[in-house]
Amino acid sequence: HGRVAQLAFLGNIVVLSGARFPGYLSPSQNLAFADMPSHGLEALSKVPQEGINQMVALIFLMELGTYSLKGKGEFTGDYTSVFDFGWNNYDEAWKNKKRAIEINNGRAAMMGITGLIVHEQIGNLDSMPIIGLGH
Repeated sequence: HGRVAQLAFLGNIVVLSGARFPGYLSPSQNLAFADMPSHGLEALSKVPQEGINQMVALIFLMELGTYSLKGKGEFTGDYTSVFDFGWNNYDEAWKNKKRAIEINNGRAAMMGITGLIVHEQIGNLDSMPIIGLGH
């Protein structure tokens, strides 16, 4: 959940700063990325049902693909059996320190994305100083 929260928080900040993909989210409905609202849940509500179906299918396929790795790593979420980033070259103390850092960063991101969602729902997201870049 921490990794997903990190991506969600960073994605929200990037979009709120005004960055958008070029082109169309849905060419058949003439819906450009630039036309999408900058707030997360509001933007999600504007995505066509076909787009939601594609997202769900992609998540399902990614989950299915990583399910086969279950139990092959040193710990849950360990993909070093597939990708070798040199992780096995370090001692246990270093690995434990890096795992703790990743867990804490994930927790911070979960709080961050929760805060952004709450502020969006109560209507004061635009008043937050870090966010006012793209409005």
